[in-house]
Amino acid sequence: MKNKLKYLPTVGTEKDMSELGYVLYYDVSAVWEEDGEHFSKSAIRVHENDYMPCTRPPHIVASGIEKYRDGIIPTQVHKDLASGKCKYLILDYSYEGYWDVDWEYISIITGVEKSKLVWITSIWNPEYMNRQSEVTVCFTNFWENYISNITKQDYSPLERNMSKSPWSLGFEEQMKDINERRQRKYYALSYNRQARLDRAVLLTRLKRAGLLDKISYSWGLWSVNNIEGGAGSGKFKTAVVRGLLGEQAKDAWTEIVNSDEVLISDDEDLSTNMAFSINFNHIRDCYFQIVTETWVENSSDTDATPFLSEKSYKPFVSAMPFVTWGQKGTVEALRQQGYNVFDEWICHDYDKIADDGERLTMLMEEIERLCSIDHKDWTRLLFWMRHVFLHNYNNLYQRTRYLRHRSPATFESFDSTVKGVKGVDWTKTYDDTRDRDYFLRMKAIKQQ
Repeated sequence: MKNKLKYLPTVGTEKDMSELGYVLYYDVSAVWEEDGEHFSKSAIRVHENDYMPCTRPPHIVASGIEKYRDGIIPTQVHKDLASGKCKYLILDYSYEGYWDVDWEYISIITGVEKSKLVWITSIWNPEYMNRQSEVTVCFTNFWENYISNITKQDYSPLERNMSKSPWSLGFEEQMKDINERRQRKYYALSYNRQARLDRAVLLTRLKRAGLLDKISYSWGLWSVNNIEGGAGSGKFKTAVVRGLLGEQAKDAWTEIVNSDEVLISDDEDLSTNMAFSINFNHIRDCYFQIVTETWVENSSDTDATPFLSEKSYKPFVSAMPFVTWGQKGTVEALRQQGYNVFDEWICHDYDKIADDGERLTMLMEEIERLCSIDHKDWTRLLFWMRHVFLHNYNNLYQRTRYLRHRSPATFESFDSTVKGVKGVDWTKTYDDTRDRDYFLRMKAIKQQ
């Protein structure tokens, strides 16, 4: 397995700025061939609760200690953690968004006390996770950076132009269609590559509302593990218990989960992860997107905040308004990051509701309203939204391109980690607004 350890130098501590040291960084992967056996969902989450009623097998702990504490993490690092020369072990788990992590388990298999562990997550503002233990939990905008990287997103507010890539050209073509008030074949776009319970529920509700023929959607096949007695019957009961569906929806549910694979276009391959893909041929056929996030079910904490995957950021490089079937506060998190979420035209009140079933019911009401708008009216709405599309595109650029200069490490959103980890003075570059403004002024002068 490749060595994923990185040593990050630190200038000193708040008490002694002359005390040189380092922080050890490890890029955690949920892929089975790398760290999946010990850092998968079933391994790291708290057991014996409503979500994980089973007990973690003892051999997982024993093999985890052998692999990490006594293997990957060098003996000298353990000594340096004890002496204070090594300040923290950073575990970057920004690919995932599990909120009920068993910190005792993580501490045991790494051999690092919780007060010296830093956990990187894509859960927005994870204060409730910080309250769980002495482990420091920091948000990273990994998936926001991911979208910026895969789309080669580049926009200069000084030159006022975009780089030329298939994605930027797609954005420009979408804007051209909007300016020309081109009518679309469908109202909404809905991706459901992986056949998960919450996505089957959404399509079932759309079918019962008579909206599926107005929506361009994909649907993958149930895996063997998902079938549970045919037609996903076990998962249907779960959906009923959670208040997502009523018993009267059983026929529609059965038809959805037993259907063949549904492709939006012939060039799709639903057997592969489409996180890196944005298909503007799909986008130009629809007025708005129904984003189906990775997680819908909320933590039991009332102030818990959502996991944001690449799905939440794709509309911003697609020039599309959207609604979201996700956790409570998903849309609000995007507002807090400076994105315009089309509040002038779309009601996101569903985003404030903690109960999953009630949130879905209010979301469905908004989807039905949006799908009842006349096609000509939709072309006018999109025309009026042009400044919002440009704002969101530029906001994504600002939040990913400028912040990249701050990081002496290779992992994303280093600035959020700097704010979250106390007692360390990090090496910084362009570390505040004044530095960034100076950088822009110097760039403008050089181009004159």
